[in-house]
Amino acid sequence: MTHERTDLADRAGTVIPRPSQELIDAISRGNQMPDTLRGELRSITGAFDRRFGEDLAALRAGKAIDQLAQRHGLDPNVLASARDVLSQLDKGIKQARAQDRAQTVSRGGPVR
Repeated sequence: MTHERTDLADRAGTVIPRPSQELIDAISRGNQMPDTLRGELRSITGAFDRRFGEDLAALRAGKAIDQLAQRHGLDPNVLASARDVLSQLDKGIKQARAQDRAQTVSRGGPVR
């Protein structure tokens, strides 16, 4: 129990940066993302993972937002906004993977 509290306290110090408008635009338009935007995408999703840990799946699913907010010491509205951002970022990850697959196929390489 004490270890869990310490872990949550450590996680609370993790800052999740806001995605740049350029990244949001690239995701919403389905544009090809340059390496700088891909790096930003990985960095922000990594921050979400460090901040929420095991609770990230519940946040993605939108389950028990009030309980998650209480557990992490956040306002439920802030957590709902974070969930919306995470949803956009997840869409960006899928988009980047699809672009990677398309480039691999066009070069005649294997597809995983």
